[in-house]
Amino acid sequence: MNLSIMNHSSMKQMLCYLDILSGTLLLQGCGGGGLAGGDGKDVDTMRPEAGVEDLSARPRPPENAVVITTDEHFIYDALKQPIFLRGMNHHFGDSPATRINGIPAMKLAGSNAIRLQIDENTSDVQFEGAMAKVAESGLVAVVTLTASGNKLSCTEDTAYFINAVDNLWLKKFLPILVQDRFQPHLMVNIASGWGAMDIFNNDSLGYQAYIDTYKSVIRKFRTAGFKFPLVIDAPSCGQDFNAFLNGRSRELMAADTAKNLVFGVHVAGPKWNSSDEIVNATALLYNEKVPFLVTDLTGPGPEEEGDAPIDHKDIMEKSVGNVALALNLPWSTTSDSAAYAITLDSPLDLRGGATLSTNVFLDKLYGEFELNGSGNFVPKGKLNFTLYVKDAMGNTLKAGSIAAAELRSNQWSKLSFSLPKSAGEIDPANLMNGATTFDLTTVSKLGIQMAANGKPVSLKAPIKFDDLSILPGAPAPTFAVESTFDTGKGAWNHPSWSPGKAVFADGYAKLSLGAGDWGLVLESPGWQSQEVLPKINFKQTVFVDMKIFVPASYAGKPPSFTVNGNFGSDSKIEPSTPANVVGELKFGEWNNYRAVLKWSESYDVSIAQNIAIRLGGSANTEPVLLDTITITQQAGQRTKTISSTQYKATFTKGKEGFVNAGWDNGKATLEMLGGELLVTLPAGDKG
Repeated sequence: MNLSIMNHSSMKQMLCYLDILSGTLLLQGCGGGGLAGGDGKDVDTMRPEAGVEDLSARPRPPENAVVITTDEHFIYDALKQPIFLRGMNHHFGDSPATRINGIPAMKLAGSNAIRLQIDENTSDVQFEGAMAKVAESGLVAVVTLTASGNKLSCTEDTAYFINAVDNLWLKKFLPILVQDRFQPHLMVNIASGWGAMDIFNNDSLGYQAYIDTYKSVIRKFRTAGFKFPLVIDAPSCGQDFNAFLNGRSRELMAADTAKNLVFGVHVAGPKWNSSDEIVNATALLYNEKVPFLVTDLTGPGPEEEGDAPIDHKDIMEKSVGNVALALNLPWSTTSDSAAYAITLDSPLDLRGGATLSTNVFLDKLYGEFELNGSGNFVPKGKLNFTLYVKDAMGNTLKAGSIAAAELRSNQWSKLSFSLPKSAGEIDPANLMNGATTFDLTTVSKLGIQMAANGKPVSLKAPIKFDDLSILPGAPAPTFAVESTFDTGKGAWNHPSWSPGKAVFADGYAKLSLGAGDWGLVLESPGWQSQEVLPKINFKQTVFVDMKIFVPASYAGKPPSFTVNGNFGSDSKIEPSTPANVVGELKFGEWNNYRAVLKWSESYDVSIAQNIAIRLGGSANTEPVLLDTITITQQAGQRTKTISSTQYKATFTKGKEGFVNAGWDNGKATLEMLGGELLVTLPAGDKG
């Protein structure tokens, strides 16, 4: 069964903004052509040209039709009540005669929505029958147009897309879409995953043709009289949420006379395959102040997308919206501090190391943004956050601290710090509150401390925490080799058969291409790397981390950049990163990049092998710089360690053991209010 979901319901949680319409569906490979602008390109992006009144005799929906509506963050049913849509993908168009009975079954399964997929072969009679079942079941239908191959999804070619709007949506299916009985149940997902391919850069200008084309299509639907929500899928197979950032989603909303758009994303691929990636993507989308939903939730995808599958459970938890710990502090002096600790069910033996983490939502006021010499606003926030533990004797050990200036404002950031693995590794500077020693075998409390640290008293706003956890025994990576190029090329080699130019100078590997060069190969650490890298188990995942600088001069024509694993003389055995890596990097500044190489059990790793870095596709004499290349292998690096001694608090069951740490003489109050654990200090107290 394909699982699907869709909308958000509360403003008080860590990720209240996920509308999910998911499905365990593997996407096909992506390809594309040129993107045309469609008709009616706007001159002023935020003041679009007025639509043309439709005077034709074609059917139109009732002028006062009751429809689903939206605002900045929510979706409302026909009764104007906010709804959290949850449902399933239904591939109705594949077999309408047999699958029509699955629609009421979804209602029985607890869904209130269905992603009803139709295609060019779906007849108007079949579509009407399906919508009748939707209405009878009281469901919301996100009717989605799909097509075989790459005619619609994973392409930026406009030909089929525009033709489908004109001849399918607004002609063949029009008599069904206009019916009064269906208006309260309809959301139209115009095209599944259509649009600009392989950009994934919110600063790129490459999305404009995608935006302009959708503007013209939105105008077509509104000119035809439709007021129900139009769902605009992200481009690049639905995965590239960056297309909606930097005001582009609001630009589309401005082009909609009904102001009733919903923006869809497909949760698939490496931009969605970790909890941190999910938090980042959804926070960025939330800040655009437009409603969005997950129109597809897939499996792990092709191997080159990374070694971690999509965590469906994590997506579900975040979409439902878990509550958070909110600290509302009075801040009466610039040296105030406050700390709250939770007592663990039983002491933990954390010899061998542990990771402490939490997520924090920081109001932009705490960022203390100031203008720098270049006229840009930069954060200077001094508010300090510390995660710490206490042992059975009350000794306190700091795991780590971070200042507000280093955190994202108005969105969730993850704080993560590691504890020492033994008493000998404890830095005395991290002992707090007069402690002179710490017993790692009896860790009994976990706490969060906030210190004004010179922050102005006037800066006051709630601070939210969620997903506080201790993860014991995080495995250390197996270190293989680190190349800094400070003393030359090290073990790396530019083979004589490879064109291009590789220079090892100034502490960098400088790679460039000349006119006519097909590319450049940098091999490391030599063809006999089985001897040079004895610590790596090549039948497990290998990580290649590096710092890379792509000059600004490449922005107009970025090169391709891949990291490969080669075995023996068979050049086809090359697990590698995607070829468009450079498209994910920022030009004109240093980037930290990780390539993930997944090795097959079928490879004969006893023969000669190496790792190669390849540059191609753009003749530019200004070199790309590489620095500090590290190769590691870490078993289970992306898996979730489940331990009987693991503690995790999500604040979904009341106070969950949180009590006043006692430093304020018990004056603070804790209460559940509006879906949060609210901690309040009396005015005038210092914390």
